Amino acid sequence: MAKSPSAAAAPRMSAFPPAGIPDSAFEALEARMRAKSLCFVGNSLTYWNRGVDTMVRGLAPGATTQTIVEGGATLESHWRAGRADGLNGGGFDYVVLQDDLPETTAESFAAHAAKWIDAVRGADATPILFCAHAYARLPRYDDDAIAELHAAVGETHDVAVAPVGAARRAAAALGIELFDADGEHPSLAGTYLAACVVAATIFGPDVLAAEKPYRPKNLKAALAAQLRDVALGQAAPS
Repeated sequence: MAKSPSAAAAPRMSAFPPAGIPDSAFEALEARMRAKSLCFVGNSLTYWNRGVDTMVRGLAPGATTQTIVEGGATLESHWRAGRADGLNGGGFDYVVLQDDLPETTAESFAAHAAKWIDAVRGADATPILFCAHAYARLPRYDDDAIAELHAAVGETHDVAVAPVGAARRAAAALGIELFDADGEHPSLAGTYLAACVVAATIFGPDVLAAEKPYRPKNLKAALAAQLRDVALGQAAPS
């Protein structure tokens, strides 16, 4: 994974009334999102293309995000660096945990996901597992193995899984290019898809039902709509 310093993103707010939802219901939805503060823990699979966190803020009106990210990092390396201490006093509602199984092992993932889950709950937040994707450079695990390992950890610790990898497979079957030129990091479409899956997992499907939903400037509207549909077909609310 590419190297980048850890960073905390400044909150950005966005509000779009979902089509078909009464004003009063949308106001309640917006208030619910505004009350949510999210922290993303991961590596370049999280921060590529300005970050999954940035796009989640665009999709979820009123949500705020911060990040604990570093290129090439795993949950184990973040843990050993003491970065879980950053959760204390952060006032987070959700913490999204993204490991990189090709960069680590199943044993390390299971052990350190458990440590992070305990730390997140100790900080009065809800953990979410971000199930990322396989790539050719490190073929230790394929997408099915990564999904199975996340499902097992999620079941063991009663944690919701944002099935980004599964959504990527569904989108790839439609002919959508989800890899950047390096064949490892997500394309702009891949990052947007991940953000849609994470947002729908945390906030529910209404977050993707806006009349004029957020999309990155360089992502075509028709493709963005396809990606949101794929996300809705995969994500289950936490």
